Amino acid sequence: MTDLTRRALTVVVGVPLVVGWLWFAHSLESFWLLAVPLAALAGMAAWEYAGLAQAMDVPLDRWLLTAVSAASIVAYGTLDTPLTMIGVLAGGMILVGLAQVGRAHPVQAGLMGAVGLVYLPFLMSFLVPFVASPNAFGLELVLTLLALVWGYDTAAYLLGSRWGRRRLAPTLSPNKSWEGAAGGLLVAVAVGLLSMAWLPWGLHGVAVALLVSVAAQLGDLFESQLKRMAGVKDAGTLFPGHGGVLDRIDALLFALPVFYAYLVLGLGWAGL
Repeated sequence: MTDLTRRALTVVVGVPLVVGWLWFAHSLESFWLLAVPLAALAGMAAWEYAGLAQAMDVPLDRWLLTAVSAASIVAYGTLDTPLTMIGVLAGGMILVGLAQVGRAHPVQAGLMGAVGLVYLPFLMSFLVPFVASPNAFGLELVLTLLALVWGYDTAAYLLGSRWGRRRLAPTLSPNKSWEGAAGGLLVAVAVGLLSMAWLPWGLHGVAVALLVSVAAQLGDLFESQLKRMAGVKDAGTLFPGHGGVLDRIDALLFALPVFYAYLVLGLGWAGL
């Protein structure tokens, strides 16, 4: 089975599961139906992130980072205030930092832990307002975001593999090309234009597509830098042909806060 076939099978199975999960959580207005899988994803991503840190000879506690990451998602949604997330993250950073006392490289491990808590549970928490909102096009917005990120990522991979010549970031990810990025951007813009059929935001859909594409690419490159520092190809092996959880959500992690900020600050979205 080729790598492309494994990727395609994972997408065929995974996309309906993700869309169905979000639809049920939103339709039933069930916080726990959203929070439990999201906390599990945050925990698995944190486990992989800590594994990357350990591959860099930074002894970050995998169990502790996993537990704090998962708990942060649940705490934020349960108490329903952004201040909760800030408080939980601050407490988690202190806890992770204290856990490194007496170990090798405590400062590096503490800093890696702090970055991991911002990178994973904090950025993932921006998904909660969309799905938890019973109105204001919450579900349509988050599905549009996923379509933008997935469309960009898929087109960049396929078109870059076929026609890519000029390397986008040769030292970070030699397989990524400017041609692939341009193709991904065009597909994202097409999705942004199509989104006007179900979202009343006019040409803001195009502006969002452009911003999300840039953010998604930066998220991909950020994780590529982590993997390069760790000396590994993938962060995990959960998804055949795609790597681990972190490999699948790297672009989305950077896109979520950008998408949210544009909606709230640019369009005055009040879905909270």
